Amino acid sequence: MDVLLAQAPTIGTILVAGFSIWRSLSRRLDRLENRWDRHLEWHADQKR
Repeated sequence: MDVLLAQAPTIGTILVAGFSIWRSLSRRLDRLENRWDRHLEWHADQKR
């Protein structure tokens, strides 16, 4: 039990770091997706 308590802060830090990394990654993926959608729309307009 003492070992778990000693490791608790590091586990919390890892969780927080992982969460922030995941959020920035998902935001970047959303931006890429939007850019790709615009790109496809542009191609569709060119074909008309």
